[in-house]
Amino acid sequence: MSELGKILDPIGDKISFAVVFIVLYLKGSAPLWIVGLVIGRDLVIFITSIFVTRKYKLILPSNMVGKITVNILCILVVAYIFNIKILEIIFAPLIVIFVILSTFSYTSRYYKMKKSGELKNLS
Repeated sequence: MSELGKILDPIGDKISFAVVFIVLYLKGSAPLWIVGLVIGRDLVIFITSIFVTRKYKLILPSNMVGKITVNILCILVVAYIFNIKILEIIFAPLIVIFVILSTFSYTSRYYKMKKSGELKNLS
Protein backbone atom coordinates (compact mmCIF):
# COMPACT_ATOMS: atom_id res chain seq x y z
CA MET A 1 0.00 0.00 0.00
CA SER A 2 1.77 3.14 -1.23
CA GLU A 3 0.86 6.79 -0.72
CA LEU A 4 0.26 7.11 -4.47
CA GLY A 5 -1.99 4.04 -4.38
CA LYS A 6 -4.00 5.59 -1.53
CA ILE A 7 -4.72 8.50 -3.88
CA LEU A 8 -5.16 6.79 -7.25
CA ASP A 9 -7.26 3.79 -6.17
CA PRO A 10 -10.17 5.80 -4.72
CA ILE A 11 -10.07 8.27 -7.62
CA GLY A 12 -10.30 5.37 -10.07
CA ASP A 13 -13.19 3.86 -8.10
CA LYS A 14 -15.09 7.14 -8.05
CA ILE A 15 -14.63 7.81 -11.77
CA SER A 16 -15.61 4.23 -12.62
CA PHE A 17 -18.77 4.33 -10.51
CA ALA A 18 -19.75 7.73 -11.92
CA VAL A 19 -19.37 6.53 -15.52
CA VAL A 20 -21.17 3.24 -14.88
CA PHE A 21 -24.10 4.88 -13.10
CA ILE A 22 -24.43 7.60 -15.75
CA VAL A 23 -24.52 4.95 -18.50
CA LEU A 24 -27.04 2.88 -16.53
CA TYR A 25 -29.22 5.98 -16.14
CA LEU A 26 -28.95 6.85 -19.84
CA LYS A 27 -29.98 3.29 -20.72
CA GLY A 28 -32.97 3.58 -18.38
CA SER A 29 -31.67 0.97 -15.93
CA ALA A 30 -30.87 3.11 -12.89
CA PRO A 31 -32.99 5.91 -11.41
CA LEU A 32 -31.61 9.45 -11.40
CA TRP A 33 -31.74 9.71 -7.60
CA ILE A 34 -29.31 6.78 -7.25
CA VAL A 35 -26.98 8.37 -9.80
CA GLY A 36 -27.13 11.67 -7.90
CA LEU A 37 -26.57 9.95 -4.58
CA VAL A 38 -23.53 8.01 -5.82
CA ILE A 39 -21.93 10.92 -7.66
CA GLY A 40 -22.77 13.38 -4.87
CA ARG A 41 -21.24 11.08 -2.25
CA ASP A 42 -18.10 10.62 -4.30
CA LEU A 43 -17.74 14.36 -4.94
CA VAL A 44 -18.04 15.11 -1.22
CA ILE A 45 -15.45 12.43 -0.41
CA PHE A 46 -13.11 13.70 -3.13
CA ILE A 47 -13.36 17.37 -2.10
CA THR A 48 -12.98 16.51 1.59
CA SER A 49 -9.95 14.33 0.80
CA ILE A 50 -8.29 17.19 -1.05
CA PHE A 51 -8.92 19.46 1.96
CA VAL A 52 -7.53 16.96 4.50
CA THR A 53 -4.52 16.12 2.34
CA ARG A 54 -3.61 19.77 1.78
CA LYS A 55 -4.26 20.93 5.31
CA TYR A 56 -2.78 17.99 7.23
CA LYS A 57 -0.52 16.29 4.64
CA LEU A 58 -2.33 13.08 5.47
CA ILE A 59 -4.19 10.58 3.32
CA LEU A 60 -6.93 8.88 5.29
CA PRO A 61 -7.58 5.33 4.10
CA SER A 62 -11.09 3.98 3.77
CA ASN A 63 -12.70 2.25 6.71
CA MET A 64 -14.92 -0.83 6.95
CA VAL A 65 -18.20 1.08 6.53
CA GLY A 66 -16.82 2.69 3.37
CA LYS A 67 -15.75 -0.70 2.03
CA ILE A 68 -19.17 -2.19 2.74
CA THR A 69 -20.76 0.80 0.96
CA VAL A 70 -18.64 0.15 -2.13
CA ASN A 71 -19.61 -3.54 -2.11
CA ILE A 72 -23.29 -2.63 -1.92
CA LEU A 73 -22.76 -0.29 -4.87
CA CYS A 74 -21.19 -3.16 -6.82
CA ILE A 75 -24.16 -5.43 -6.12
CA LEU A 76 -26.52 -2.63 -7.14
CA VAL A 77 -24.62 -2.18 -10.43
CA VAL A 78 -25.01 -5.90 -11.14
CA ALA A 79 -28.70 -5.69 -10.28
CA TYR A 80 -29.22 -2.80 -12.71
CA ILE A 81 -27.13 -4.35 -15.49
CA PHE A 82 -28.95 -7.68 -15.35
CA ASN A 83 -32.32 -6.22 -14.33
CA ILE A 84 -32.53 -8.28 -11.13
CA LYS A 85 -35.48 -6.56 -9.47
CA ILE A 86 -35.21 -8.31 -6.08
CA LEU A 87 -31.63 -7.07 -5.69
CA GLU A 88 -32.69 -3.58 -6.75
CA ILE A 89 -35.46 -3.61 -4.14
CA ILE A 90 -33.07 -4.76 -1.41
CA PHE A 91 -29.91 -2.84 -2.26
CA ALA A 92 -31.30 0.56 -3.35
CA PRO A 93 -32.53 1.34 0.19
CA LEU A 94 -29.38 -0.23 1.65
CA ILE A 95 -27.17 2.12 -0.35
CA VAL A 96 -29.03 5.11 1.09
CA ILE A 97 -28.50 3.76 4.62
CA PHE A 98 -24.82 3.03 4.02
CA VAL A 99 -24.11 6.38 2.37
CA ILE A 100 -25.49 8.02 5.51
CA LEU A 101 -23.56 5.63 7.78
CA SER A 102 -20.29 6.09 5.88
CA THR A 103 -20.69 9.87 5.92
CA PHE A 104 -21.22 9.78 9.67
CA SER A 105 -18.35 7.33 10.12
CA TYR A 106 -15.81 9.40 8.17
CA THR A 107 -16.95 12.67 9.75
CA SER A 108 -16.77 11.15 13.22
CA ARG A 109 -13.28 9.76 12.55
CA TYR A 110 -12.08 13.16 11.31
CA TYR A 111 -13.33 15.01 14.41
CA LYS A 112 -11.95 12.36 16.79
CA MET A 113 -8.53 12.61 15.13
CA LYS A 114 -8.68 16.40 15.26
CA LYS A 115 -9.71 16.43 18.91
CA SER A 116 -7.04 13.91 19.94
CA GLY A 117 -4.31 15.94 18.25
CA GLU A 118 -3.57 13.30 15.59
CA LEU A 119 -4.20 15.93 12.92
CA LYS A 120 -1.68 18.73 12.93
CA ASN A 121 -2.40 21.74 10.71
CA LEU A 122 0.51 21.84 8.27
CA SER A 123 -0.86 24.40 5.80
